[in-house]
Amino acid sequence: RVLLFELKSLSFENEKLGNLLKKLAKSISTRSGIPIRVQIDEKYKHSPKAELGFYRIAQEALNNVVKHSNATESSLLFESYSKHMKLLISDNGSGFNSNKITPENLGLIIMKERSKLIGASLDISSNPGRGTKISITYTR
Repeated sequence: RVLLFELKSLSFENEKLGNLLKKLAKSISTRSGIPIRVQIDEKYKHSPKAELGFYRIAQEALNNVVKHSNATESSLLFESYSKHMKLLISDNGSGFNSNKITPENLGLIIMKERSKLIGASLDISSNPGRGTKISITYTR
């Protein structure tokens, strides 16, 4: 039900992506008990397609923090300027070998596909015992 509400309440035309990301992080943090530190620096509005891609990747990454990481904290950093957007999601969880992404890592594969669809680059950095960082960069 919560996910359906989150999907239904999205409106990229009426609200800034940064505000939607704050709401997403707050909802996931409240539901999971994992604190998510949020930093937003939004100076420019990009295409709805690119912003939706960023939102969906953030949604998947934060849900992965909850489901798989055993993290005690996470952070979300979002920047949007006229020439680029950047999103960085990190956690202090158990991590994994990011060099060995397999078909079982469906969420990571979907994030990579979503980034390609909007012309963005996605970097996944993780090692066992060292947490995970997911960075997506979109350049106009």
